[in-house]
Amino acid sequence: MASPAQSQASEITQLAIEVFEDANYAAAWLNERNVALDNRSPAEVVMSDPKGTEVVKNLLLRIQYGVLA
Repeated sequence: MASPAQSQASEITQLAIEVFEDANYAAAWLNERNVALDNRSPAEVVMSDPKGTEVVKNLLLRIQYGVLA
């Protein structure tokens, strides 16, 4: 049985693959530091912050729909 953190990470990974349409690019994006996340990686934010999943999910949805601000 997956832990809540593992389930959240899996959800974000699937969304990233959907947004970027490339599993390798999605994996790289999840592990690279991001200015929009205070120079932390999306994976780090998801695993270290209780609200991290929502923060990264919102960022991915903004990317998907072209909302920059």
